[in-house]
Amino acid sequence: MSKEAIAFLGGIDLLVNNAGITFNIPFNRVTPEQFDTLYHVNVRAAFFLTQHLLPALIESRGAVVNITSIHAFAGMREHSVYAGTKGAIVASTRSLAIELAPLGVRVNAIAPGCVPVANYEKAVGKYDVDKIGRNIPSGYVGTPEDIGKAVVFLASPDGRFVLGQTLIIDGGTTSWMPFGEQFRDPIADSGVQFGRGYVPGL
Repeated sequence: MSKEAIAFLGGIDLLVNNAGITFNIPFNRVTPEQFDTLYHVNVRAAFFLTQHLLPALIESRGAVVNITSIHAFAGMREHSVYAGTKGAIVASTRSLAIELAPLGVRVNAIAPGCVPVANYEKAVGKYDVDKIGRNIPSGYVGTPEDIGKAVVFLASPDGRFVLGQTLIIDGGTTSWMPFGEQFRDPIADSGVQFGRGYVPGL
């Protein structure tokens, strides 16, 4: 695939490692085959595709953007294997960025929060986008365009001083302290409720 991409495009300026799959499986039911499948698709593929495209990226002084997930930073039931793959991407992004920087190749990552796409229904069944959005501090879910614009920034000269970072784009999900409302009563009429939390002034 890397050879065909280089031949078709005439070189590579940007590699976005976006391929990923997940299974919703309780920890005690995960099989070795399922474990290997997730790590092969989510981690191994990105690792070796980057390796194969490295000469072309060095030539173009290009960029790599790895797509991880907020699962690398926050837990959810039945996602232990998936979260592990996404955490591995965050860690490898940091180390690879340091290794490739002297070669002129910048490596960063993006961790999206709730950004519904077609595969969501396959993984979780029917879902209510508006209901999910009300449980996010921003008040709404993200879009693929939100992530795409961030990729463009990281790949562009505007992002030249960003290296080895994971940009979390999640509408504030991982910033929310879920037990914060236990410390005091919310100020009346100065914010909105979301989930069990409270955001002043929205």
